[in-house]
Amino acid sequence: MRYEALRREPEKGLAAILRWLELPHDAALCERAVAACALEKLQKGDHAPKGFFRKGEVSGWKAEMRPSEVRALEFVAGNLMREVGYEPVNPAHAAPPFSLRARQARRALAERLRRWAWESKSPLRGAAARALKSVPFARRLLLRRLSRPDKAA
Repeated sequence: MRYEALRREPEKGLAAILRWLELPHDAALCERAVAACALEKLQKGDHAPKGFFRKGEVSGWKAEMRPSEVRALEFVAGNLMREVGYEPVNPAHAAPPFSLRARQARRALAERLRRWAWESKSPLRGAAARALKSVPFARRLLLRRLSRPDKAA
């Protein structure tokens, strides 16, 4: 079931979902359910945080999300979007957004530092270890943060 079909014919779409779930239903039930869950009614209620419900327009996310958010969404889910028939805004080969590249770089650097801290034979590592022995609190804190590479998730 696609969102576009539900917005176009909500009663018919709900009936198809209930039929697929093998749940009893009739036209009156579907009409009542659609009326009770009308977007305008949900937007006015106080059961969700303010701004939780967007406009409910088909493909409205393209206009309502910031370009960086669209790039991040499409970087993560672009292939699946294409697979199920949605055309992303950005081309398939677009570079990941800066925020994701920065996060990946930070994680890679942290992993390299973790490996260096546990596996390096360099004199610099030895000097750092000796210096940390004189500051027990900092040593414990760093050792907690620098878990062994084979135990890291």
